[in-house]
Amino acid sequence: MFNKVLYATHPEAMRGVDAATLADKYLLSNLFSENAVSLTYSHTERFIIGGASPAGERLKLPAQKNGAPFLERREVGIINVGGAGRVTVDGAAFDLHTRDGLYVPKGSPDELSSRRVPRSPPSSTSPALRPMRGSR
Repeated sequence: MFNKVLYATHPEAMRGVDAATLADKYLLSNLFSENAVSLTYSHTERFIIGGASPAGERLKLPAQKNGAPFLERREVGIINVGGAGRVTVDGAAFDLHTRDGLYVPKGSPDELSSRRVPRSPPSSTSPALRPMRGSR
């Protein structure tokens, strides 16, 4: 499910390490792979950072190892750093433009997918799912 897992390290263990070792332990590479969801888990704060780059295919969040939905016990904030795209949550579509954000609350159905779309005004909003406009 995760491409990389980052473990907490004690400052003494990192004293004197070179740049290559630091990069190996902490650099997030390949965050955006075409037509894939890439996730990295950090034990510090139990944080997951991910990237998705839909290029013609619909992308879905992976299920947990036990088969439960990804959002069963976690929430997600989606920030669009690419071109216009559409995120679908439980059948409701949200068009996101560059630097737009969408909050998806914990317990949302696992039907969360994204794809690129031609530029158009944002679509509907729901009380539980609130798109946030980015600063331009």
